[in-house]
This record gives sequence, structure tokens and C-alpha cells, in this order.
Amino acid sequence: AAQMLYARSTVEQAVFSRGQIESDENNAEVNATVFDLLAVFQKILARHKQEIQMEIKREEMSLADMIKNLKKRIFQAKELYLSAFFEEMKSRQELVLAFIAVLEIVRTESVKLLQEKVFGDIILRKV
Repeated sequence: AAQMLYARSTVEQAVFSRGQIESDENNAEVNATVFDLLAVFQKILARHKQEIQMEIKREEMSLADMIKNLKKRIFQAKELYLSAFFEEMKSRQELVLAFIAVLEIVRTESVKLLQEKVFGDIILRKV
């Protein structure tokens, strides 16, 4: 029993837990990770797959157009809920383009991914 307790304390000493996230008390936020973004995308994609749609051929949207559209919306509104943005996409191709556009804008622009609470909606916010 003493050996088990010693082994347990050794393991617990080797484990590092994440500390509290700093935020102001009025506006608690959690920085969202790429994995959080991917989880939201997968949920929307699964929901989109379940819907039965008649697809009408329309003009193809390019990645550059999607990025321009997304930038315009973020910089006008200062923030954008990702789930609402992804829900607006009419086809699987648009959904994939939207996801890539989000990744590109977060990488290149002064935009942050935030969550107000764990497992909450992800928000794109202009810095």
C-alpha cells in the first residue's frame, strides 16, 4: 500500500495542469484553438450532410471571394459567430471554402478566435 501511494504521488508530481485563464470579470473569454474550430466545422458538416437538398448549379465562389466576404463581415460587425456563418453556406464546397477562409484570416489578419465558455460557440473577433 505504501508503494502504491508513493507511485501515485510520483505520477501526480509529473502531471502539469493548465492554470486559470486570465480575463476580466465582466467579459470572461476562453481562447479557442484550431481543434475547437475543427469540432464546430465537423458538427456543421455532419448536420449539412443530413439535410436533403436539391443542388442548383450556380456561380462557383473562389477562396479569394470567400476571404473577402468574411473580412468584410468581421470588420463591419467587429465579431462573427462561426456557427451562424457556417450555417449560411448552401453547399459542401462553400462550407469547405468558408472553413479554409477562416483559417487563413486567423493566420494572416488581426482576428482572434474566442469562446465565451468551454464548448460554447466560437467567435471571430477583430483585434
